[in-house]
Amino acid sequence: MLTVVTGLPGAGKAAYVAEHKDPGDIVIDFDLIAEAIGSPVPHDHSPEITQVARCMRGTGIRAALHWAARGKQVWIIDCEPPLIRQLQYLGAACRVVRLNPPPGGRRRRLAGRRAS
Repeated sequence: MLTVVTGLPGAGKAAYVAEHKDPGDIVIDFDLIAEAIGSPVPHDHSPEITQVARCMRGTGIRAALHWAARGKQVWIIDCEPPLIRQLQYLGAACRVVRLNPPPGGRRRRLAGRRAS
C-alpha cells in the first residue's frame, strides 16, 4: 500500500510518518536522503546535496512504487507533488494524507527547526 503525505514545510509530515509507519516499511523522505549523503543540517541543504538527493529520491520513488504494487507498505513525503507524480501516485492507488497545521503552529515548528 502506498501512502503519500503532503503539506507545507513545517506541517509535520516526517513526524506523522514516524508515528504511523511500522518497522520494515519503505519511507522516501527527501530530508532523510539529504542527511544520509552528508548534509549537516536537517533542512535547507546545499545545492550540491540537493541535486544528488533529488536524483536519489526520484529513483527511490520509482522503486518504491514497484514494491507498493506488490503489497509492501510505502510512505512518500512529497510537499507539493507536480502533476506527473500525482498521476503516478493515483495509478498506484495511493492514500493521500494532507497535513494542514494551524498557521501559528507552523511558525512555531519552523522557528524550532532553525534553532536546532
